[in-house]
Amino acid sequence: MTVSRGFPQGSGISPLLFNISIRRLLRHFISSTLQFADDTTLAAADPSFTVVAQNLTASFNIVKEFCDSHELVINSSKTQLIVFKPVGKKIPDDFNLPLDNCCVQPQKAVKLLGVTLNHHFTIGPHNGTIVKKCHGLLGTLAHATLYLPTQLLKLSYITIIRNTWNIVARYSRRLLKLT
Repeated sequence: MTVSRGFPQGSGISPLLFNISIRRLLRHFISSTLQFADDTTLAAADPSFTVVAQNLTASFNIVKEFCDSHELVINSSKTQLIVFKPVGKKIPDDFNLPLDNCCVQPQKAVKLLGVTLNHHFTIGPHNGTIVKKCHGLLGTLAHATLYLPTQLLKLSYITIIRNTWNIVARYSRRLLKLT
């Protein structure tokens, strides 16, 4: 099988090669841009929903042109829209972004790099997910008590469950400082 372009997924050098190939993309945006590996997040802030939609649509079109010219494909099914807003502010019912022959509707929560954020910019939904995960892991450790020595169970608890919880607590404190 011959491969004419692209980067091998899972290779240690793939993220570097990808970032080198798209380094010029970030120079052309109207909106703020955040990028981690091949995930690109566009952000716009304005009291007017119309201005936000215009800025995000224009930035998306720039990304689309760049990707088309470099034979890269945007996965439209992964495109998400979230509007961070105060509790009392309402999003117009007709607010959406028409992007590349699909209409992206605002969602109440999105997952961004493994962290779930809701439209009030709180990390509560993410914490709930982590708590569920930790409860499941505790159940697994409880079942393993018949087969594993106490020291190994304690080490498993510290490395898997307590560290996961400490990371969530640290990010929650940072997020609270931002709001």
